[in-house]
Amino acid sequence: MASKKTKGNVLIFSAHSDDQVIGAGGAMFKLKESGYNVYNIIMCSGEKSHPWLKPEYILKLREEEALEAAKSLGCKKTIFLRLKDNKFLENKEGVLLEISELIKKYSPKRIYTHVQDDPHPDHAATNNLILEAVDRLGTENQKLKDELSIYAFDVWNPLNLRGRDLPRVYIDVTKYFDKKLDIFKTYRTQKIAILTLLGSVYLRAIVHGNHINTKYAERFYKLK
Repeated sequence: MASKKTKGNVLIFSAHSDDQVIGAGGAMFKLKESGYNVYNIIMCSGEKSHPWLKPEYILKLREEEALEAAKSLGCKKTIFLRLKDNKFLENKEGVLLEISELIKKYSPKRIYTHVQDDPHPDHAATNNLILEAVDRLGTENQKLKDELSIYAFDVWNPLNLRGRDLPRVYIDVTKYFDKKLDIFKTYRTQKIAILTLLGSVYLRAIVHGNHINTKYAERFYKLK
């Protein structure tokens, strides 16, 4: 039987292994079900999240958790860039080159990443790096740039009380919301951090759902 034709590739760039599930987990399920190949790109393995343990041990655990979560999400591949916590811009040119090569390799139709004004410095840095890497793509990649859409999601901005003057896209994730919550169980090393965010995950999903008359939704800002 012939394989189903894909609609194209989608790249999800998140600073840490659980950010993309918090901000875009429902959309990732929906994209996969809609026929897209979803590539999960994690900037930092968070090896300093447990300073009382050896960094290499935490890195191993968190990457194992990330791979387990990605499998449940149906990701085509998970890529770890292994940048250092709070030092994303330390080797900026090298990181930009690596991101640019990934974009050129997979020629995505869409990219999802963090909002620029997220209070976590690694989240904001991720946004800046992605946008700059896309801007730097040469004229030989003009078709890729012209056809590419970039969307941003919130993690640490519960309701975005500051507001943003950007187009907003709401995605109905009611069908996938329970599955999204189940994914959080995968992040065993991040139980406390995730517990502190669960309330805002529920609240945002309900508030955003109200915008499109559905039970749960995720909101994205269209950057390009």
